[in-house]
Amino acid sequence: HDRVDGLTRRISVASDGTEANDYSYAPDIAGNGLAVTFASCATNLITNDTTSNCDVFTHNLQSGETALVSKASDGSQINALSDFPAMSDDGRFVAFQSWANFVPVDLGFDSDIFVHDLGFQPASRSGAIQLEDNNPITDSIPITNSVQWYRVYVPEPGSTFTVTLSNLSEDHDMLLFAPAIDEETGQLRDLGQFSNIGQFSNIGQFSNIGQFSNIGQFSNIGDLADLGQFSNIGQFSNIGQFSNIGQFSNIGQDGGIGDLVNISAQSGLADEQMVQYVHELAGTYYVAVLAHNPLVVGTNYTIEAVVGPPVWPYPPITQTVPTTFTTPMTDTAVHTVIFYNSQRLDQFYSGSDPINANIFRNYLDSLAAHAQTNGVVIDLADYAAIQDAYALWDSQPGNPQAANFVAANIKSLIYNLAPAYPNWEYTVLAGDDRLIPYRRVRDEALVANERVYADTAASVTLSGSMELRFLLTDDYYAALPPLPYKGREFYLPQLAIGRLVETPSEMVALIRAFLFDPVLEPTDALITGYDFLIDQATAVSNTLAAQGVTAQTHLINNTWTAADFNNTLFTQPVAPDLISLNSHFEHYRFFPNDPNDVYATQITATTDYAGILAFSVGCHSGLSVPDDNPAGPFVFDWPQAFNGQKASLIGNTGFGYGDSDLVAYSELLMTNFVDALGDWSEGPQTVGHALRMAKQQYFNSMAAGTFSNYDEKVMAIMTLYGLPMMQVNMPVTTTTSLAGPSVAAAPNGLPLETFTSTVTLAYDFAAHTVPGLGDYYTIAGENEVYVAGARPIQPRDSVNINVPGTIAHGVLLLGGTFTDVPNFDPAVSRVLTDDTYSIVEPLFASDYWSPVGLGSINRFQGIDGRSHERLVIVPGQFKADAANPEIGTQRLYTNLTFEVYHTPIDNTDFVAPQVWQVHASQQDNAINFAVLLSDDDALLSEGVGKESRVVVVYRDSYSSEWQAMELTYDALTGWANGTLLHSGQIDFFVQAVDASGNVALVLNHGNPFVVGMGNSVLYLPVVLRP
Repeated sequence: HDRVDGLTRRISVASDGTEANDYSYAPDIAGNGLAVTFASCATNLITNDTTSNCDVFTHNLQSGETALVSKASDGSQINALSDFPAMSDDGRFVAFQSWANFVPVDLGFDSDIFVHDLGFQPASRSGAIQLEDNNPITDSIPITNSVQWYRVYVPEPGSTFTVTLSNLSEDHDMLLFAPAIDEETGQLRDLGQFSNIGQFSNIGQFSNIGQFSNIGQFSNIGDLADLGQFSNIGQFSNIGQFSNIGQFSNIGQDGGIGDLVNISAQSGLADEQMVQYVHELAGTYYVAVLAHNPLVVGTNYTIEAVVGPPVWPYPPITQTVPTTFTTPMTDTAVHTVIFYNSQRLDQFYSGSDPINANIFRNYLDSLAAHAQTNGVVIDLADYAAIQDAYALWDSQPGNPQAANFVAANIKSLIYNLAPAYPNWEYTVLAGDDRLIPYRRVRDEALVANERVYADTAASVTLSGSMELRFLLTDDYYAALPPLPYKGREFYLPQLAIGRLVETPSEMVALIRAFLFDPVLEPTDALITGYDFLIDQATAVSNTLAAQGVTAQTHLINNTWTAADFNNTLFTQPVAPDLISLNSHFEHYRFFPNDPNDVYATQITATTDYAGILAFSVGCHSGLSVPDDNPAGPFVFDWPQAFNGQKASLIGNTGFGYGDSDLVAYSELLMTNFVDALGDWSEGPQTVGHALRMAKQQYFNSMAAGTFSNYDEKVMAIMTLYGLPMMQVNMPVTTTTSLAGPSVAAAPNGLPLETFTSTVTLAYDFAAHTVPGLGDYYTIAGENEVYVAGARPIQPRDSVNINVPGTIAHGVLLLGGTFTDVPNFDPAVSRVLTDDTYSIVEPLFASDYWSPVGLGSINRFQGIDGRSHERLVIVPGQFKADAANPEIGTQRLYTNLTFEVYHTPIDNTDFVAPQVWQVHASQQDNAINFAVLLSDDDALLSEGVGKESRVVVVYRDSYSSEWQAMELTYDALTGWANGTLLHSGQIDFFVQAVDASGNVALVLNHGNPFVVGMGNSVLYLPVVLRP
């Protein structure tokens, strides 16, 4: 009986409705009301019922089909009594009693209990059907109160795809869900939420979406339309036709409505279609097909997805970058190279600025001749090939590849200049993006991609690149050479670099200030901060105080207003020497805690800013927007404002990033910079070298596997607008490098082969609580943390392991002790920027210890040939509870012993050996190990693989101490063997080292292997097939 429609139905009938010819009994109904199971002695409920006893049946309440359940897996019937069935809530399983022998091993004569899998699973997002490109399929929704899920894979950003539902005999609707999380990093997708609608974790909470008669009730449809670019926003007028979306409970269980980016809800039998431009959010999209009413169930439709590749709006650039620029005579006196373009300076400013290219050159020559500069001036207009590149860019100014073609020509010139100036330290770029272009680098950020700022930038050259998902950086010109990253280049600066903007008069103002006084000796500072930037502002304040700048004015709270800031700075005759602006920005304004903004136009001569240094982590605080449209409202930017008032600025050309609960990303880079201001380990500090050192420290302290596209962006976009050779004399300085002294040393003399150094570390920890989120630990007295998107925050340490003339290859863990903290609720890191606020902590339901490795080597080589090497240690791991993944066990390592492998610097083998098999078995009071490995790279290098070393690190399963055991390696067979005298159960993992010191770590899916108590282990990481 259906209490909603008031109808009573007989279900003990055949599929065609024929009445049963005998009695039926013992009914049970699925919890979802989709099917009924019952016992019946009738023989006419199915075709070819060959038994004379009572059987168990099911009846589908939607399709009306009656089916036999009491049968063998192969479908055969057995003439024995079966009855008293029970059905699972989802209607998939039926348990029953039977005297029949339905399974081959059942040889008894008594009744048994069986369970039959009907093979039905309600459709779920995890089991979505793959829609291959341009390959239509016919399907149907099998039951009411369900959806049919499909997935569409979009491989490239910038693609457009279409999903079409056609050949309808009943009314269907479609929903489209975007990838919510990057599968590799766990980072959030870009801005695609319905304002606050993403807070609803279960779409079923919307009891009737039909109540939303006007989609305008969603507080900001612009957020959705921006990402989704609905092909027909008018389709939302039919959204009320969803009779009761609350019935579709699986939608909420498989993914929140916050992922919803498109809807097609045409009335009647009209085709449904969704067109989606993915912007940067490539990946797997999910399509939900919904039944408009119960009559839809079981009716066929055709669904098809067509994925269109990105359409690049510009023709490919076929010209080649010249490599034959003339190298000047060697000049060891040159420390600074100043680039400008006289032709473009006059092109953009002739008639609007009193300083023409000839006058400007005179100022540059004076700058180059200064004793603190020791420079040479390079006019890019002197190079015909570079001018041709500019002409190509001018023909298509919005083309990022055309801008990069100019940049590549300039970089080629730099490569040809570098041999002539072996003491090159500083690079100066004189002019805005039109004069010397930023390098455009692919922006892979899903949180706050530069695309969303294109309209605000309102510049032909900048907006065109941003719209196509490129970020802007000057580090390209300072990275000699670049580093490989994700199949492209990453630009870690080796030179100190700064840019001057914007008009010739504004640039000359800063040059004249430097010529008058090239040294900044800070005595006072203004520091602001609110929201998630309070911790960073506080860290800056503490560091400056330690460096002797104690005269500080603070606006570090959530209550200061524009009026407070204006009174603090703009009413003063002289600005503080250091200004740290930590707030939400746009390139022409920033946002205090009230509705009134502060504008770059307020940086005027009424306050003297000459020689001061301002720095900010604010989004686009360092974006120089050319004056393409002088009448536009956004034209006067912060770099132009400060340079024009004879001051330097460090800011971001793009969206800055932070963590909601600790100093990370852009915040960490800026605190590195402030730390570096007092570092005189390389001589008197300059603003350019301090920023270079900050970026190198940021990169060199990253743990293995944690360098992400956000870290790349954080480093790339932080830009100096000023002269990098400006000296900064903090009141308190140190000649001890921030890198710290090396903890590694070579044996007597410079070794000619691989050697090791032992690093032993002991830690105490300090606990921290983030209200409402969880806890994390740092090393006592330190603030370094391991931060990876959507992973638990862990303590982090790094030590200098450089040995001059050598290079570190691998690190071996030899032992350690730990303590476990049970029922631990970890604070999980979250990426934040101006326009995104993570209100829900990501869940990290790991079934393994994370991070997997405790120690890793981070290294890069400078242009001086020195190797910068650090051992990065993460002495904390977390593993979630299986029953309650919101909590788990936090493991803290109080002692760790590593062995670092070093080789002569000309050793180029960085490939770890391959472990093929791991055997472990216990016999009596001994555990036998056997490990098979090979080293392809070593075997190609005169057979040095015979030097391989295999170490088992183990602990008694009830002990908190790891110990190391050496296995004996046979180079002829590739096997390493050993026996451990132990009678109980142990946890263990394997490390293999080759002759070059490269280390392979072998675990059981991130967990240690377990052996003992009669069990054995066989690990086959790779299965070879002939």
